[in-house]
Amino acid sequence: MFEKQLKDLFRNCHELQLTYLMVLEKNFIFDMTEKEEHDIFMETLSINLKIGELVQALDVKTMAEQWKAYTMICEKYSNFLSDGDIYTKSTKVLVDIVRNNMKTAIEANEDKIVIRSLKVASFSLKILLRICKIFKCTSRNNYEDIVDVLQEILLYNSNYYALNDKIKTEVLNVINTHLITPSEAIISTLVVEEYFIKYVNSIQFNNTEDLKILKYILLVAEIMKAAPSQTNTNEISLNMIKNIISILPQCHKYLNMSLEFSYKSNEIIYGLFEHLLINSLKASSCLSSQCYAKLEKMLIEIILCTDCVSAVFCSNLWVLLCKSGSSQLQLNTLLGLIQLNYKLEGNTAFPFSPQSSNLACTIANLFKILQYHEKLQIYKQFSIYDEKSYDLWAILKIRNLPENLQMSARKVVIQKMVNMTEIHNENLQREQIQDMTKIMKLASTCEFLECDSRVENVLVIAWCKVCPKTNNINLEKYLDMGSVLYFRFLTALVSLTESYYERFSDKSQMFKIVHVIADLLMLGNIETIIVLVKLFCKMVVRKEGRSQNDSIVLTFKYLFESDVKEYVYSVIISNKDFDKFFTQMFYKEKTLQEACSNIKQFKSILHNNYEWQQKLQSVSEYRYSHKCIQSIDVAKFTTKISECDFNSEDFDMSFDNEDEYRVNKKAKMDLNIGNILERLESEVSQLCQVKENILNEHYKTRIRNICEKLVNLT
Repeated sequence: MFEKQLKDLFRNCHELQLTYLMVLEKNFIFDMTEKEEHDIFMETLSINLKIGELVQALDVKTMAEQWKAYTMICEKYSNFLSDGDIYTKSTKVLVDIVRNNMKTAIEANEDKIVIRSLKVASFSLKILLRICKIFKCTSRNNYEDIVDVLQEILLYNSNYYALNDKIKTEVLNVINTHLITPSEAIISTLVVEEYFIKYVNSIQFNNTEDLKILKYILLVAEIMKAAPSQTNTNEISLNMIKNIISILPQCHKYLNMSLEFSYKSNEIIYGLFEHLLINSLKASSCLSSQCYAKLEKMLIEIILCTDCVSAVFCSNLWVLLCKSGSSQLQLNTLLGLIQLNYKLEGNTAFPFSPQSSNLACTIANLFKILQYHEKLQIYKQFSIYDEKSYDLWAILKIRNLPENLQMSARKVVIQKMVNMTEIHNENLQREQIQDMTKIMKLASTCEFLECDSRVENVLVIAWCKVCPKTNNINLEKYLDMGSVLYFRFLTALVSLTESYYERFSDKSQMFKIVHVIADLLMLGNIETIIVLVKLFCKMVVRKEGRSQNDSIVLTFKYLFESDVKEYVYSVIISNKDFDKFFTQMFYKEKTLQEACSNIKQFKSILHNNYEWQQKLQSVSEYRYSHKCIQSIDVAKFTTKISECDFNSEDFDMSFDNEDEYRVNKKAKMDLNIGNILERLESEVSQLCQVKENILNEHYKTRIRNICEKLVNLT
């Protein structure tokens, strides 16, 4: 009886509400030019807004009727409601309804409550969309609440909360089903509003630990996704890409915590980096020619900066844009970057700078996507027979050529390397070291499909020259400029060895190289260890048999006591073959059992989301300095460079009797001329760092006179 009375009462209230809303909407006409009627209308809207907030606790149908009537009244008098007050109050109420129902859905244990709460939240978002359309492009709109709730919803579209064990994947999927589509519709409506974009651009962050950073870049990605479907959004897309690029250096934690975003109804999963890249590509693809030119300028500026993440992002974006364009666009872009690279190489510091690596990576990837005829054109224009093109082809990579061109280029390069090795087998002076470094870098880009005794011979001879025991080489813990020439030679040699090591036919020769690498690792130089560890692991695993494992065990024991032991751990566990092989080896050695447990602990951190995120956060504030772009006086180190003797006639003997190491005679240079040239190079390098507008005409005249004198010497 009591239940029936309640139902009748509710039905009567519902009918009364409908009558009230119909009369208010259709029969009442407010004269908004009269202050008294304007005030009555505003008070009426406020009352209806409160009613709208209350009816969410009733059935969805009642709520829908209340809010639909409210929006119709707002639309009817929208010309008189441009002060932004109604928009702000309405969005705040609706956003609170969405938040409260999302919270209820997450905390509820019953499916019925979850579904009802999400339906209410979904409907509220649709009303919010209607409000946005009614008050579109109003200058006084306050977007703070709506942006906050959109960011929260977009975060649910990833696996962020699942990674942190806060929300079950099933609940996240239901949330996405109900809330993502209306949220995307709201963004598509707001994206053309100048004041909305200005607000998004004005958002600031206090620190990298702030979750707002992740929420913000997800919102920006969604704006870029929506922008191309609208007209006149070129500048918006460009600004959003700028926002993404500018904030990437602060996203170390989020880029590495295994975030996932689904595409095509969960058929394809991408990480955060790819998610941002895809949406940036979509926004960029619709730019006008004028905006595309601005984008290209921005991309090259970022690529020529020292921040790695932003540069990699811009490089990938540029290559993908070219790939989706015409072959002529690809070729023109590549030739432009090659020309820029040649120009920048005039600065002696550039070839060894992080900017050079960024530019080289972009050039290589662009060349890789060219069609046969465009690659042939590049091959003819920059002849592999011309030594001036060696550096360029080391960037382009011979393995990226078509098969027929690759074969001929490989023959030329290997023969050149063999000839140079035979000529300089005894002593290497500075210029010869640089030449060998250059040709080895180039040869390392070849694809070796079969054994080649000539290449093996070159490798053995080259490793002889860097053997510390037969050449009295002593490196400090940290690389100094006096060892840079040696280090560059070693880096090129490592690249060549990595390209060929699987083709070794003579295992004894390969073990000699392993032995030299072990000796180099034991020197304790940090940079050398980082360069050599991966190759060392590859060759140890590749080496057949377990003979002379003592030196290998001793080397690992030393590495696990060094400052870079965690890097060594990461190298080992990054490869399944390494992990299996070395875990077995370490377990059998008493001296390495502690390292074995440390590796297991390191693995557990990677598999524990919380610990891994804490570790990522702890290193996210690190800022690295680049020695290669610091100003140096090379002349001070000339003598030390010459002491890194590259002669090694007793290399083979060193394996027969490890207790007796012969120290070869030092390679000699003409230090008088050499010192002058070193000082000259150093001074010119410093002068190049001076901005042009600081040099007056007097200085420029003196520079021209000096150049003329130098030209006369040649």
